[in-house]
Amino acid sequence: MNSSEDLEGLMRKYSGSKTERDMMEYYTELYACLQTLQKLERAYSRGVFSTPDDKNAYEIECKSLIAQCRSNHDCIRDLFPEIEKFVDTYKMGCKLAVIRLKRGLPATLEHFDGGANAADRRSARDVTDATEAIISLMNNLAIERRIEVDEIKDPLMYALNSLRKVDYLVPKLIGREKMVAWSAKISGMKVVDALSDAERREFLSDVYETPEELWEAMSRPAPRKKSKASEDESTPVWYEAAVQYWDNQAPTDDGVLGGYGFVSDIDVRDSRIFLNKAMGLVLADAKENKRTLVALDCGAGVGRVSRAFLLHHFQEVDLVEPSAHLLEAAKKDLWGPQKTSFPASHRAVGFFQQGLESFAPEPSRYDVVWVQWAMLYLKDEDAIAFLQRCAAVLRPGGMIFIKENVCNQGFIVDSEDASVTRSHAYNVELFTKRAGLKLAHTALQKDFPKQLFKVRMYALKP
Repeated sequence: MNSSEDLEGLMRKYSGSKTERDMMEYYTELYACLQTLQKLERAYSRGVFSTPDDKNAYEIECKSLIAQCRSNHDCIRDLFPEIEKFVDTYKMGCKLAVIRLKRGLPATLEHFDGGANAADRRSARDVTDATEAIISLMNNLAIERRIEVDEIKDPLMYALNSLRKVDYLVPKLIGREKMVAWSAKISGMKVVDALSDAERREFLSDVYETPEELWEAMSRPAPRKKSKASEDESTPVWYEAAVQYWDNQAPTDDGVLGGYGFVSDIDVRDSRIFLNKAMGLVLADAKENKRTLVALDCGAGVGRVSRAFLLHHFQEVDLVEPSAHLLEAAKKDLWGPQKTSFPASHRAVGFFQQGLESFAPEPSRYDVVWVQWAMLYLKDEDAIAFLQRCAAVLRPGGMIFIKENVCNQGFIVDSEDASVTRSHAYNVELFTKRAGLKLAHTALQKDFPKQLFKVRMYALKP
């Protein structure tokens, strides 16, 4: 008896009640989906889907067929616990389709080719997108609660899809292989099944390895055409993404403040109050003894902080900024006809086009290192190394000031500008326990728009 005769017999068998007709529908839809998936997989194995557009089309169709097969199989799982039994019973011979169903994801997500030419490789934005997707998956798994299979499969699929886009950086991620294995395991479960607590913790542990591997990959030279903001071809991928973002922003106060230029005066007001609270005696003593005070403006952008704040309190200010066109705007402004109210004897001296991850400040030059909205672009290990370099070269009585966005807990990755917003607790641990600095003062910025992140200031001593 051939497969079509078997199916016809099945249709005759379930032609009575509504329940029987529904059952027949599940059988026939599963049968049709398996046949279609088999043809799709055969075409993929023969290299029919060769272009990026073809592969995307394959991926979309494959995901849809896997979902349809699983849905219909769940409805008849009592009779056919394993999909192989259904295939064998009706002599379908859909070996490729069964393999794909057991894997639970398209072949493009399972097998990374890693063979794209450097000129065709995607931007560093894909790396941050992948990190964000994995962190989102981790957040889903971190909560101690019942997690149903249907709830976790989409975040897992999205994370695997994001990782596929960075195959040229890390073609053999250990964490990715474990995620593929989890996809196969979940594929064999009913959509209403839930992970046990032990499974949830094991899954989270396996996924946790992947960001670590990505962070390491981000420290490798970027496999792309270098940014106009840097002549250094060894700029790591993570930092190259941030430079690319700022290279495309308007070189104005409004541009560097994301369209919130009106908060500049409020920002400067609270920065001045905080500086005086932390270093008021040092500032007064320097003024009385006519000692030159020098500050370093880190992540200086167009020089807004130097112009509106630091040059009012320090005789000399150096600026360090990785984006060439922002730094050029700062230089034109601060070395051009003076339009601001800071003392005429105060001046911007040095302009360094360099990222903080590699910048080494001049020994014994600075009384203050001011880092505002720049620490969020540094990976933890680079932030620690930078802070330690700064602490080692401060003048006696000098301090490091950090002013950054803070989230409520943990950290949040922004793939648009390749930044990491950390929580207050995370920052304190990073600055003190890990970098070895002493927290002298901290305060929240007041009166910023409610839709923005909270902003917190930190005064640190060596």
